[in-house]
Amino acid sequence: MEGIGAAHAFDAAGGAGMFLLGLLIAFALGALFGRTLLAPNGRFRRSSAAALPARMPDQGDGHADDLKKIPGIGPTVADALAAHGIRSYGALARTSPERLHEILRESGTPATGVRNWPTMAAFLATRER
Repeated sequence: MEGIGAAHAFDAAGGAGMFLLGLLIAFALGALFGRTLLAPNGRFRRSSAAALPARMPDQGDGHADDLKKIPGIGPTVADALAAHGIRSYGALARTSPERLHEILRESGTPATGVRNWPTMAAFLATRER
């Protein structure tokens, strides 16, 4: 075909190839870390907290985990969370990032990485049981 050179055809195929390679890498990393980009119903997951079982192993037994293992949670933040009944990975995993921000604002405790805490807590809850 006139007007479409080999260089243009290569660019189009190369772009599609790079997209597919990126997609393959994303799914491979998802499999490696035990999660995928899609929930079982085919929709994108908004949070790993939605994938948690309704009843975490520590619920109701009064067990306290070392929340300071999670990056961004130090002794002051752990104390603020404990004052609101969040003493275990399961309790933290079930708490929304919005609620965590409220708790920290109420206690005047600054923190970083709050949005990731429930996901990290869910991971630790399943690994340390």
